[in-house]
Amino acid sequence: MVTQPEAEAAYQAGDYSTAAHIYGELLAKEPNSSSLLRGYALSQGLLGNHTDALEAARKAAKIQPADPEVRYTLGYLLGLSGDHRAAVSELDTTLILKTNHVPARLALVASLVMDGEASETDDKEHAEQVLSRAYKMDQRNPATVNAYLQFLHRTGQRGKVVRELSNLDESIKGLAPLAAFVGKVKMDPQYQAIGGPASSTPISSVPIQPQVAMPPMGSSPQLFAGGNTADPLASGAAQPAAARPQPVITGPTGHVYAGNQAPQALATMPCPNCRQPIMAHAAICPHCNFQNRAVGTFAGRQDGPNHVWQEIAFNIICVIWGLAAAWDIVAWAQAKWEPGFLAVAGLFGVARVGMCIGLLFRNEFCGIWAKWVLYLNLFGTGMGFMISLFSGNIFIILLSAAMLGLTGFMLYLLNFVMGDY
Repeated sequence: MVTQPEAEAAYQAGDYSTAAHIYGELLAKEPNSSSLLRGYALSQGLLGNHTDALEAARKAAKIQPADPEVRYTLGYLLGLSGDHRAAVSELDTTLILKTNHVPARLALVASLVMDGEASETDDKEHAEQVLSRAYKMDQRNPATVNAYLQFLHRTGQRGKVVRELSNLDESIKGLAPLAAFVGKVKMDPQYQAIGGPASSTPISSVPIQPQVAMPPMGSSPQLFAGGNTADPLASGAAQPAAARPQPVITGPTGHVYAGNQAPQALATMPCPNCRQPIMAHAAICPHCNFQNRAVGTFAGRQDGPNHVWQEIAFNIICVIWGLAAAWDIVAWAQAKWEPGFLAVAGLFGVARVGMCIGLLFRNEFCGIWAKWVLYLNLFGTGMGFMISLFSGNIFIILLSAAMLGLTGFMLYLLNFVMGDY
């Protein structure tokens, strides 16, 4: 007669086929046991039988929807099957149920990166969103930072690359796989032109496809290197934290992806937005995606830092600027495209509309030209404001001051979003 400890022993030994068989026999007698379903699901998942694994994991989640270990197992198996977007949702749920669940946090970062890289071709906006979130959650990990910066480089956002590298801790820049990217940036003349060091050789994109190692069957599953390290907690013998294997995530190239610097501080605070508990050092809330500035610690505070509103304001002003430019084109069209002042304004309007579209997609060429246009506009509005002061007309003075302020504000947003060049 087989028992659950035998199944767990087979699982820990890496004999997933035997473990799945034993769990299957036990489930025939106890079909609603969440622990047996979880063991069966993990065994099948590691054998590559993702359909059976996910069916069992989802059944366990329906039986115990509030168990963070069960939800973590489902999220892990979704990621293992390649459905990283669904994995992110489950792992977010795990962190709602247990805020300081370190393996779930590491697996979440890995799934965010995998989802971002898989989405880059079809949905660059979503890819940037999830890669940015992973970066903000795990800024101390060189592979996470490398994945985000490689994306920014591939999409031509060199200003952002320079800005993020300038804010990055020097000790992180020297670690693989980020070190190779940083070294090539320092030799790239294209980056030197926008304030960074320089490359006559194009920067190669190192594909980072992190893969979460298997969680062992114990009371508290962890992520272990190699995928078959026995869980020291499964035997019931407590070990010092330093003696336990550290959770890691490895990629196909052998790079340590996450967990080599597992979070140490587990102090929590309420999220300023959704009031759910989050880790005191969190840069982004895993529950509502509220973005905190990555500075200092907010432990014990009831208020977090402000939203990063500059990106939103930049998009809004770009749209308004584009609509104003489109009006010049409409006026030219109403004049039946005849030459004259309206033609000049219309042609300039076409250029401005194209520039606005480029800015919305963070095109670096459009950013450079927009900055020069804004500098010229700043000079013109400044002169206009000075002239208006002598007119004595309060309406003209206020309008000139508003135009001057709006131009300066747009320059600030352009420098913040696109980087300084």
